[in-house]
Amino acid sequence: MHLKIQPLSGHARDLYENHGHFHDGDAGLDLFVIDSLTVEPGETAIIKSY
Repeated sequence: MHLKIQPLSGHARDLYENHGHFHDGDAGLDLFVIDSLTVEPGETAIIKSY
């Protein structure tokens, strides 16, 4: 899977740059969203990053 993430605000960018909670062998990733949003299985969404 390829997931392109482009934080457009300083706040969103800080969430990614300062994130360090991961472990060898992890199969997932942390996706930070500033707004409350539900993306159902099979759906595509554009997520605002102020």
